[in-house]
Formats: sequence, C-alpha cells, structure tokens
Amino acid sequence: MTRYRTHLPIFFLLYLSVNVFSQFDYDSIALDIGYKLQENFDFNEIELFDEKFNEEVFASYVQLENETNNKKVDEFNKQIIAEKYGNLLFKRIQEVNNETSHYHFVNYHIDELKNIYIIFRLFIEDGGINYHQFLFEPSGIAKYTLTDVYFFLGGEYFSESLQEVFYGFLSESMTDEGNFDSNSEKFKMLLKIGKIRNHLRDGKIEKARKIFYEDFTEEQRNLKSLCFLELELIDIENKAAYNELIGRLSAFGREGDPSTYLNTIDFHYLNKDYPKVLEAIDSLYSFTGDEFLSIYKANCYMELNETKKAEEHYKLASEYNPTLGPSYDYLLNFYELTDDKEKYLNTIDTMSKYLQIDFPRMSSLLTEDNPDLVNSIEYQNWFTKKNETYNQELDSLNNLLTANWAFDHMEDFDGNEIPTSDFWIEGYGKGRPSFDFNGNNTFTSTINGDNYHSGNWKFDIAYKTIDFEVEFDKRSNYGKEIIKNGAYRKEDKKYFELYSLYYYEIKADILKLFDPTDGIIVLRKQE
Repeated sequence: MTRYRTHLPIFFLLYLSVNVFSQFDYDSIALDIGYKLQENFDFNEIELFDEKFNEEVFASYVQLENETNNKKVDEFNKQIIAEKYGNLLFKRIQEVNNETSHYHFVNYHIDELKNIYIIFRLFIEDGGINYHQFLFEPSGIAKYTLTDVYFFLGGEYFSESLQEVFYGFLSESMTDEGNFDSNSEKFKMLLKIGKIRNHLRDGKIEKARKIFYEDFTEEQRNLKSLCFLELELIDIENKAAYNELIGRLSAFGREGDPSTYLNTIDFHYLNKDYPKVLEAIDSLYSFTGDEFLSIYKANCYMELNETKKAEEHYKLASEYNPTLGPSYDYLLNFYELTDDKEKYLNTIDTMSKYLQIDFPRMSSLLTEDNPDLVNSIEYQNWFTKKNETYNQELDSLNNLLTANWAFDHMEDFDGNEIPTSDFWIEGYGKGRPSFDFNGNNTFTSTINGDNYHSGNWKFDIAYKTIDFEVEFDKRSNYGKEIIKNGAYRKEDKKYFELYSLYYYEIKADILKLFDPTDGIIVLRKQE
C-alpha cells in the first residue's frame, strides 16, 4: 500500500543527500506530527491543516493524467483549491469525531523515501472501527507537508474519492459551457448523496435510509462509493443484509491492502469462521500495530469458549489504552459474565484513575448500572474501604489548603521563574491574586491588598483542581463584563463565575497552582 509520491525535485534532493537522513531523528519528527494532529482534532483547531496541507500537491493527485485537458473539471478543481481541500477534509473527519466516537493517534510508518504515514483509529461506539492514514511528504530537509489521507474502510485515498466525484459524477453531469445539467442522472445522484449526508449529520438516519433505499436503483447502490455510504446507513441488526453488504465491500479489496482485512473481520465473524477472523485481525495489526484490536480477538475467543485467552486480550486492550473508556467496557462485561466481582472492582479502580472519575461519581454510576453488584458483600467491602480513603484524602487536602496563601512568583514547568504574562497584565494589571481558603469552603482573594474575589471553593480529587464559584453583582462593571463574555451561569437569579486552577504541588509552605492561560502560580503560606 506504500505510495511513492515524492516530486522529482525532492527525489533529486534526497538522491544527492543520502547521508543527510542519518542527521535527523525522523521518529521524533513523526511523533511530533502525530501528537500535534491529535491536539488539533481534540480541540477542533484547524491550524495544522492550514499550515501543513499542500493544496497543489493534493490537487495533482486528484487530477487524472489522461484528463489534463478536461477544462470543465479543471475549472471546478481550481474552485475547490481556492476553498481549501484541507478545510474540507478536516471538517469531514470532525463530522464523525464527536461525543459518541474516539479518535486517536496510534502509530506511524516511515518508508525508504522518508514519507511519514500517521495512523489514527476512529472507534464509534456501537458503530465499529476504522483507520485513517495521513501521508506527510518531505518538503525540504526534515520538513513535511500533508498531501493525502488513506481511509482503511473505503480502501482508497481521499484524492481517489474525489477523482470519482470529479470524473465519475461532475464530468458527466456538466455541459460544454461548464454548467451543471440538472437532468443528468449523475447530477441527481450527487444531490441525493448530499441530502443523505445532511440527514446523517443531523442524526436523521431514517430519512437518510429512505432516500438511499427508495431513490437509488440496485445498480447504483452497487457502486463502490454507494456501498460504503450504505455501510453508514444499514441496520446491523439485520444480520443477513449486513453480511451481504460486507461481502460486496470485501470484493472491492485488493490483496495485501489493510482495507481488505478490516472489511473481512465482520464478514467472517457473521459467518462464525473465527479462525479467519483471527487471521484477518493479525493481518490488520501488522499495518496498524494497534493493541485495541485485541478486543476483537477476545470476542472471538469468547465464541470459541477460550475464556482465559479472552480475558488476556481484553486486559491487553485496556492496558495499552488506559484513557479509552470502551476498552474497559469489554473487560467489565467479561467479569460480569464470569461473575468475578473482585476483578470487576479492581478494573473499576483502574478505570477511575485513568478516566478521572472520583469515588462519589463512580459509586453513583455503579448503583444505577449494576444494582446486583452493589448488593454484594464484595461491593460493600470495596465501598467501605474506598469511602474511607476518599474522605481521608479530601480532609487532608482541605486541611492543608485551609490557610492564607500570598502570591510569590510565577514559574514554568522546569521551575524557572517567569514574568507575569501580557494576558494577565491586559486583564488585571501586574498584580497576582492571593487566596485565603477557609475551613467552611469559602474563600477570599486579594490583589495587592485590595479585595478581588470571594465565594465558595472545593477540591476535586479526580481532576486535581481547586474549583471556584464566585457570585457577583450583575449591576457592577465587573459583573457586566463577565455576562458580556458569557462566563457565568444563572441560578435563582444569582450570577456566578465558575473557574478552576489545577492543583500542581503542595510542599511545606509552598502551594503551586497551574493556570492553563498563564503558567504555574507559586503561593507562600502566611503565618
């Protein structure tokens, strides 16, 4: 599946500079790109796509060699370039990267031309798994641009998908003057696909299904692009129809292509050919190196009644993905099926730690979701121990914090003192707040001796934050500014500002709090 896509000038440069490769740590470059991509997706920030996506190179991949004289398509292509392919791709991915899905950087590959392939896993709860492989090509010595993305489930690059749109749909639905022919069947298909996409985006799956199954002919539904669209629409509870669709999708696969293995996992599983499922998973793993696939192996071992192997693989998935909730769900379900309450509760402890769920919240969730467990002796013993530990920790931290803490200085993560930032100066002047935490969970805050804030505070053990709730007068200038910025909540006609500082360290008479906008605030206890 390696795609040799290096432009001639770059190839020539690399040819002349073979020894240069050894001077750079390309693994570190790949990791840096992967983690920056992760951050962009997590915070819905498109900056990396704006900076790194090479619109011209990508457009050259969309353009078919034998279609370079197609003026209609070329003109449309230029319009899309102007509107930015990178933005289109980013938004398309973010449509499926939501509260019901998990999108994670899992691995990378570097080929002999020093192209970097960044692999992301898309896991949709109750919707299966997919992988996206971002292609970064050299644009100079140790510099890279993003030029394409390979989608495992569809078995093709994003540029190839657009080729089908440009040359299979647009080209055939445009007149010689470059306008769309509204009577063209291909143009009508495009409109229907657009409506289906809009319904899917809005969560109206039944309306989307109605258009797909009633307005497209059987011949049209068997087109590769529509088969993959159907995968987003089909009712997987209809096992016969789902199995038939997976069979059609598998036929589009190419030998040695990861998409073939990804699409055959479900096909073999539905046909209860578990050895072939395991073989397909191992083949997919050779491309991704993703331990999350252990969950699917564990499911097979459960079907084969090999519970010991199943447990090992469920545990492996959670150990390699400790901050991913679904990896625990499978393991917890296994212990519930095998009635192993001790291991179930041990897994709950691990899950709580990595997913930052405090004891009161977790015990409340268990009461709602697993009443049989809550009534057991094992749970009562666990609850008593955890409750005591939680209260001791909370009391200890509250006692340590109950004091007057005067601002001392700011520092970075390496402990170096830093000046007050422009952000703080602009908003509040050069001063910094001192805090007086009271035992009744109220606080007052001053800047240079003048009253700044007062309200309620609490320590959140799970998130390691000190959370502040400040009531203010909506008639005051400060209150009006807070309301204007939207940083308030309305409750019983009272207005509050809610904010948090991360608890970083408390040692002797020094308290360090992390403010994400500014740095580490160092406070000194006053006698």
